[in-house]
Amino acid sequence: MANNVHKSVIPFHVTRSKAFISLFIFLALDVFFVIVYLISTLPEVKNLTLGHQLASLDLDIEANLPTNYAILKLYGTAIISILMVFWYKKKSPVFWKIAACVLFIIGLDESAQLHELWAAAVAPKLFGTDYLVGNQFTIVPYAIILGSLYLSSLTLFPWKSRIVFVCFVLSGISLILSQSAEWSFGPAMTAMDSTFEFFAPLLEHFDKDTLMFAWEEGLEMVGYSLLCGGVIIGVHSIQKLKAEI
Repeated sequence: MANNVHKSVIPFHVTRSKAFISLFIFLALDVFFVIVYLISTLPEVKNLTLGHQLASLDLDIEANLPTNYAILKLYGTAIISILMVFWYKKKSPVFWKIAACVLFIIGLDESAQLHELWAAAVAPKLFGTDYLVGNQFTIVPYAIILGSLYLSSLTLFPWKSRIVFVCFVLSGISLILSQSAEWSFGPAMTAMDSTFEFFAPLLEHFDKDTLMFAWEEGLEMVGYSLLCGGVIIGVHSIQKLKAEI
């Protein structure tokens, strides 16, 4: 009788191996795109490319491979969250509904570049530029949207899965650190400078602006990968627990 309560309305199952492989692939691609971006900024490489720029892999350009990868990752995880809403025979936890909405909104923002329009045109007219400038306008809405997802996850995790809880915590930390330069946040700036200093022998060929941009974009990608990977692992954890009832 207990198994019937959680019998899937939509046949849908995520195995442990698929969940963790997804997270690994996400993080591996993040590292790959950051390394390729750094290499593409070297003068020797620029001279080999058209227009002295590897636009298809440039993290500073929209509508290229890194952006499309991020969009697919976010939309794909949003679809998985929607499937989980219908996986429950009875009412599903609110987390899956919020996760589906938040991931879809972020994916839509990446694909339609809504944050560019908001930061450049809409927000300055609404709020002026006395306190915030540029990309700082996008941080507050993102904090509210992502905050709702992180808080709603507490209704299921960490008691359902400590691994998912850790993924979400690390995701939040990564996204906060990615905005260290935008807000001149002391501890985040210290962490960034310490990282650059530790890897100084490897990074000596890159200027500070390039490294700061790679830090920002790289940690943002890692933050979203940990978030999406955590959601997928969460699906597996919940389905495994219900199967054992």
